[in-house]
Amino acid sequence: INDTGNTILDLNKILTLSVNILAVDPSIVMGVINKLISKGSIKEIEKEKKITTKSIYSLEEDIYSNILDFVNLNDNNRFLSQNELDDFAEKNEFKLDKTQLDSVVSIMKNKINVLTGGPGTGKTHTIKSICITLMRKGFTVKLLAPTGKAAQRLSESTKIEAETLHRFLKIMPKKGDSDFMNDNDNNENEEVIKESLIIIDESSMLELSVVNVLLKRINPLTTAILFV
Repeated sequence: INDTGNTILDLNKILTLSVNILAVDPSIVMGVINKLISKGSIKEIEKEKKITTKSIYSLEEDIYSNILDFVNLNDNNRFLSQNELDDFAEKNEFKLDKTQLDSVVSIMKNKINVLTGGPGTGKTHTIKSICITLMRKGFTVKLLAPTGKAAQRLSESTKIEAETLHRFLKIMPKKGDSDFMNDNDNNENEEVIKESLIIIDESSMLELSVVNVLLKRINPLTTAILFV
């Protein structure tokens, strides 16, 4: 599963691929899969006829639970009052189009957001307008990216310092296990994130383990998050 970049695989595809590679009867492969399921090494998603690993399933459950904490607070504790939002939209200082403007207003109101769009759709300009607006109001914003190159591009395009999630969270991959992260058992590295807004660029490149660490260190009452 890890080698494919997926978190879940179709059971029939795994069965067919295994039979072709091993040149054995499908019942033998299915028997092994069932044993792994009964041992808890892999998890079967019965309704979808798909399987995943125990570690990935556990990570996704944690992430889902943490995201719900943000969703349940959406439209609460806004960065800007409704009057300020209306004024922002009316003045449109950053010359945002309607889609960009609607996105900014949503981000100002909700605790968790996703900003999508292909190249040239103005995601960077939208991010910059959010950062400038909030920092003027005294809020703190942190720009993050999965890789050093992505962080450098984000810094250059927004003129605001960005860094990698690994550096920001002070985490390192465990030796021999790319699925999980640790922080050298240093409790000082587990402090709650204090920034008002966390913006993560190139978020489709994120590893589940990193997302899990990030969400666990954010208090949704005080910090919002934007995935780009």
